[in-house]
This record gives sequence, C-alpha cells and structure tokens, in this order.
Amino acid sequence: MNQRLFAALKPGGHFIVIDHSAKAGADIAVGKTLHRIDEAIVLAECGRRASYLEAESNFLRDPADTREESSGDAKIPTDKFAPSVRQAVANRASVPAGGISRRARGARPFCPAPWHETCLSR
Repeated sequence: MNQRLFAALKPGGHFIVIDHSAKAGADIAVGKTLHRIDEAIVLAECGRRASYLEAESNFLRDPADTREESSGDAKIPTDKFAPSVRQAVANRASVPAGGISRRARGARPFCPAPWHETCLSR
C-alpha cells in the first residue's frame, strides 16, 4: 500500500479505502488481471501500519458479483468494500488540539485475525 499515505496521515487521522472485492483468499496478483483485491490484504496492510479499523460499510456491496470478471468489464455493478481506518495515536502529546472522539478512544487495536491470541489480550 502507498507508504506516503501513512506518512502523511496525522496521528488520530482517518481515511476510507474503497476498492473492488476479489474472492476471499485471492493472491495480490489478481489486481493486475482483474483490478480487484482481497479485502483481507488491505486490512492486513492497515494493521501493519498501526491503524485501527473504525468501521466497515456495506453500501457498495453487491452479492450478485461473482468476482470473476475484471472490474472494468463487469456487466453488473461490482462488489466493493469500504473500511474506515483510523491512524493510531502514539501518545497523548500527539493528540490533535480538538482531542479525539469518544469513539476513537474506545477503538480496539486493529487485527485482521481477531481470533489471534495476542490481539485478544489487548
């Protein structure tokens, strides 16, 4: 994922990733042929960058999409994912002047594998 995006994002800042869904478990190489990506790959990358998964939205989901055609050649609207990600606040000194929302204060550290032992202990 774009390292400059994470470098530019201020502590506590958030962004939304919108992309065409690939089949679960699909290799990142399908991006070159189908212009799609497995949502788990994007979420794992955000987790490595010390981000929090703030919310997920289903407003762009389309269960009728088989995810087998290129997103540019699809005959129907493609299935898309749109997670909202928030950058972690390293320490209280880096909190923005307006503070952070109650929702962000209560956010759990993001982990793409919520069953993972170390993530459950947080």
